[in-house]
Amino acid sequence: MIDIPNDSHKGAECSFCSKVWKRGRPNELKAHLALKGHAVPFNIKMECLNMIKNDSNTPAEQPSQRNVTNEADNNDLISEERVAKANKALVRFFVCCGVPFSLVDSPFFRDFTKSLCYGYEPPKRTTLSNKYLNT
Repeated sequence: MIDIPNDSHKGAECSFCSKVWKRGRPNELKAHLALKGHAVPFNIKMECLNMIKNDSNTPAEQPSQRNVTNEADNNDLISEERVAKANKALVRFFVCCGVPFSLVDSPFFRDFTKSLCYGYEPPKRTTLSNKYLNT
């Protein structure tokens, strides 16, 4: 942390690339180390990714119990037609945007899809690239 004169907030500086922030926000620093820091060792990148993942599951960021119940009631059941439509749109997205199919197996991608529709379970990479791509 860096002391900035006449400011109650602390600044920060990356130890690996010397990037400086006037206001050091922990989440921004973790994201920088995990995703943008080119000189950051692999083990530190992975540790920061795990911290980011675990931070998103903290109770303070979770919706209230009432909202969880309502969301689960509304989103748990998803018709086969909606699943097929979602899978088709997913393949179109991956192909048209040039996104690698391996992304679908990422825990961050799975968390993202669950946040949109809890009842939707995206297919595995091989299923997506073989079965749905051919369809």
